[in-house]
Amino acid sequence: MTKTLLILLTFGIVSCNTKNDSLSINNLNINGLSLMHTPNSWTEKIGNPDIIVDYESETDNEMWKDYQYKGNSFYFHQNKWVGFELRNEQFYFYKPEIKVGNNIDMVQSFFPNSYKNKEIENGLGFIMIDIKLTKNENSDAFVVINYNASTNRISSIHLGSK
Repeated sequence: MTKTLLILLTFGIVSCNTKNDSLSINNLNINGLSLMHTPNSWTEKIGNPDIIVDYESETDNEMWKDYQYKGNSFYFHQNKWVGFELRNEQFYFYKPEIKVGNNIDMVQSFFPNSYKNKEIENGLGFIMIDIKLTKNENSDAFVVINYNASTNRISSIHLGSK
């Protein structure tokens, strides 16, 4: 139910905003590490996960591997990284200031257009950053930064697709 609500709200953001900031896939990183890794190279850099579980992707009905680190998830499919969901302060997205628990205002200096386009529904705030494959080539991927609208604290960060 929660994932379904999150997906519906995410799609609502996608359809409402057209001028969000974008980030090159080459600059997409967690704790300064590129996400263009295989499971083996990822664990060499970040360490072994607490647990690895099978995860069924809701968008394409494929089975992924969910590498879980203290509640945070990194998803791999066919030996390639395909997504992440950060749920606590152990990892940061893009810059050290953008992590769960920090004030959402930290995002403004890095992604001003996305910050300006932030949305709030039912007390949940969302900021979206588009992911580009190259300077001139868009992708269907984006990062969503969720936050509690009453505290302005980041509650999760995840990768989504249109």
